[in-house]
Amino acid sequence: MVFYDYKMSNKKHRVGKSFSKALSGSEAALPDLFGMNVDELAELMNKWKDKNRLQQ
Repeated sequence: MVFYDYKMSNKKHRVGKSFSKALSGSEAALPDLFGMNVDELAELMNKWKDKNRLQQ
């Protein structure tokens, strides 16, 4: 399972994110690895995060 936090400017679902953070230490998680191992999925997610940062 891959856990992650939303960017600070995301103000949606505050209660749900806070609840998840208290339980798991992260605001959200993917329940499936989509056929990849954890490191591959995390690397793919980080690439998309970096690409999105460059476009802003």
